[in-house]
Amino acid sequence: MSMSTAPRRHPLLLAVLLVLLLAIGYLGWSLASVVLGASADEPPEGEAIVVLGAAQYDGLPSPALDQRLQRAHALWEEGVAPIIVVTGGKHPDDRFTEAAAGSRWLRAQGVPDEALRLEVRSTNSYDQLSATARLLADEGIDSAVLVSHDLHAARLRAIADEVGLEATVAPVDSERAGPSWTQRLVRETGSLAAGQIIGFRRLRNLQAALQDDAS
Repeated sequence: MSMSTAPRRHPLLLAVLLVLLLAIGYLGWSLASVVLGASADEPPEGEAIVVLGAAQYDGLPSPALDQRLQRAHALWEEGVAPIIVVTGGKHPDDRFTEAAAGSRWLRAQGVPDEALRLEVRSTNSYDQLSATARLLADEGIDSAVLVSHDLHAARLRAIADEVGLEATVAPVDSERAGPSWTQRLVRETGSLAAGQIIGFRRLRNLQAALQDDAS
């Protein structure tokens, strides 16, 4: 008498499927965090306002940096915090740092020198926040309002937590249409997902190593 037996599923296949499902779920959670973080409405609270760097054109803020500076200036005028930290270094062919372009713009709007702090060496978000945390700690400050575009909000909160900076985010609206917005969303989702697993400092080091290999 023959007995029919159900085909046995290979344990390795089941393990692969489980890992794949977990990875999809984790990426979905990261995507939701970026989208929800971009639309989160939280009171801007902190002892300093920090402008994340963006491109400058020979000393003039790019449209993206201009948006961030306008938001930071409005917060400063509202009395949210007495200090504005402008961040961002320069690329090899640049004459000005992003921070210098930003501080120049803010001075033109009436922000006095004593209210400004410059971080002029960093060219990525992790280094900007890490350096800013140290700069502010020297003045006894451990909280800040971070000003950047909305899709960056979730990642910035996570980086701030890693570098020991208590932070809220005052986001600037991104243009939510077209392939560029989708590309930024995908990039931020991947960066947040990877950074939460290996740490944002290690992610920064890995990205730098990959850029060196590509050059």
